Amino acid sequence: MSENIVAWIALILSLLTLSLHVYTWGVLKRNQVHVKDSTYDIPEKRDLAKMKELWARISRLISQCGEERIKETLRKLEEEVRYSNPVSRDVSEEIDEEIIVLFTEIESTVLDEDVENTIELCERMKGLLRERDRICKYVK
Repeated sequence: MSENIVAWIALILSLLTLSLHVYTWGVLKRNQVHVKDSTYDIPEKRDLAKMKELWARISRLISQCGEERIKETLRKLEEEVRYSNPVSRDVSEEIDEEIIVLFTEIESTVLDEDVENTIELCERMKGLLRERDRICKYVK
């Protein structure tokens, strides 16, 4: 008789342990689904206009430029912009602003026909564009 009581106690404890595991698993699963749903609720801001506008500004600047070395540098920069990621995202907003400010500096050096500074600024801008592409790539 005492053997039966021990067996029943062991069975009841096993069932309690199993139900506790099932309950815990259900709570964890429900929390995971809730976290997933909440990340999809916030739409990400995507914008194509910034890079298209930059590309158009570079094209205009090339047509206004008289110095051949500057034109060639701007053509390479234009190609870099054309083949970079066109989608501006929330995470790339800061670097997009840096690119716009840097391009404003490039415009002034081009209009002053300062070849060396224009080449240097264009190289810096190419680096920023590559960094922007890297940032946008990992956000997808």
